[in-house]
Amino acid sequence: AARQAAAVAAHREAVEHYRAVLEHADRIAEPDRAELLEGYSVEAYLSGLAGEAVSARRAAVALRETADDRERLGEGLRWLSRLHWWDGNRADAEAAGARAIAVLEALPPGHQLAMAYSNQAQLDMLAGRLQPAMHRAGQALELARRLDDRETLTHALTNIGSARLQAGDPAGRDDLDEAFRVAVAAGLQDHAARAVGNLATIGAEVRHHGRTREDLDRALAYVQEHELTGWVQHVLGHRARLRLDEGDWTGAEQDARAAQAAEVSGGGRVVDALVPLGL
Repeated sequence: AARQAAAVAAHREAVEHYRAVLEHADRIAEPDRAELLEGYSVEAYLSGLAGEAVSARRAAVALRETADDRERLGEGLRWLSRLHWWDGNRADAEAAGARAIAVLEALPPGHQLAMAYSNQAQLDMLAGRLQPAMHRAGQALELARRLDDRETLTHALTNIGSARLQAGDPAGRDDLDEAFRVAVAAGLQDHAARAVGNLATIGAEVRHHGRTREDLDRALAYVQEHELTGWVQHVLGHRARLRLDEGDWTGAEQDARAAQAAEVSGGGRVVDALVPLGL
């Protein structure tokens, strides 16, 4: 039932199904329990429940490590890195990301290693380390094309486009638009949200307001349609800040309160965007 709900973007419903079955976790064999925890962590993340997503993924990682399943361990560490960052814990995100690469580089190169490289590129980009970000994203892109790996392709293109926009290179828009098209065609909703969301929010952050309102509206429409609650709050927070910069106090307050009403936990990223409003 959880997987069926997730397939139609009913992420909060999927979370409730996972919670129900995990109440009986002690009756579930460890490999199956790890898989359930992994599914739960993804749906919690997509629902904006960052703290729950981290806890579930940590438990799954421990089970994969006990079983000495190196590939699934590497995948879990890469996911844990993403979730720690979303939960506002950069240090643990960096540590988990580095460990994911170390685990996966000991195995034949494949999808998980490509994604681990791209995850490190993302961490570098988010920290403003733009040259290392481009280098790691290039590694991921090369491996993705060799493997015909569309998930890593869209993820790496998003990192490259985001780094370019931060550096003031307008060609980053083309990378992000391509990343969005690849993700949508592959049915990768979270990756599509990240591509279109970064296009909008980086524009707001660097105060390139020429197309930012249009970009934010486009991103918000996509993430609302697919019930990506954490992304809804994130985009609304940035649109509130843009409206504040423009002197639209009423619109800024409306967006800020709508972001709060999404009732998501963890992260702190949107809260930071709302600080100027005193909310």
